[in-house]
Amino acid sequence: MEAESGSATVLFQTAMSNIEKANQGATTALGCVWSIIYFGMGLVAFTAIYSGMKAGVGLHWIIAFPLSILLAYIPVVGSVFGVWGAMKVWGWGF
Repeated sequence: MEAESGSATVLFQTAMSNIEKANQGATTALGCVWSIIYFGMGLVAFTAIYSGMKAGVGLHWIIAFPLSILLAYIPVVGSVFGVWGAMKVWGWGF
């Protein structure tokens, strides 16, 4: 019984290893593309948030700059404040 359990474990580990090897190239490429897209979206959100805080609210750049960086890369919060800044300063609308 124990020999069957050991061979099943080896078979499972071999199958998982083969799956990981097959997915390694796709995961690396997609991860790189996703990182570039996320960074670009963060830059756009940062610019909109910074513009909104500086021109729309009147914060000094010393406060607006680090606060904008912090807010831009928080997933939902960055999007909300980015849209707010774009609507307030850039004239975007729904």
